[in-house]
Amino acid sequence: MLYNSCFSFLSLAKGDPYSTLFVFLTGGFIVGLLAQKNIHKPEEYVFQNLAISNVQRYTFAYVGHILFSLVAFSLIWLIKDYV
Repeated sequence: MLYNSCFSFLSLAKGDPYSTLFVFLTGGFIVGLLAQKNIHKPEEYVFQNLAISNVQRYTFAYVGHILFSLVAFSLIWLIKDYV
């Protein structure tokens, strides 16, 4: 999520929080996966030893990203409409 956030928050400079959420769930997630796969290779062996497949890891990560985005979207919506 760290690499994804670094990539996604670059779109905040544009001033549109909704596009940031879109980038966070699409391209940012892919950048985060690639960075995780290339930078943290020893961690993959730990997950393999624990019998956790890549599909399970990626599914759990994406669901976490969706939940985070829903919370962020609702906070942005509340702040934008009521302030």
